[in-house]
Amino acid sequence: MSKAKATVNLGSRIRFIRKARQLTQEMLAERLGIEPTSMSRIETNKHKPSLDTLEDLAVALDVPVYAFLTDEVAMTDEQITPEAIRYKLYTYIATADDATLLRWYRDTL
Repeated sequence: MSKAKATVNLGSRIRFIRKARQLTQEMLAERLGIEPTSMSRIETNKHKPSLDTLEDLAVALDVPVYAFLTDEVAMTDEQITPEAIRYKLYTYIATADDATLLRWYRDTL
């Protein structure tokens, strides 16, 4: 995996988890003691967070640090939002091979 791709995934994963937890950037920034603009820069991959910041994010979002590097994040029923479902479906479709897509299409539609 290229460094650029890993960076893109990191920011979008942080944003996805934040939204799944129903937090705004401002709310999360306040929990971290940083400016909301800094939170935005992290989520848009304009700033790479340090390991300390990733650990602080994990605590603030109540997830393990590895959750930022994988699609598997446990959510309660209240945290499962239409946006979370769309993101999960988009990720699945965007990364699936042709055979998997065809099987999914036949099984669900």
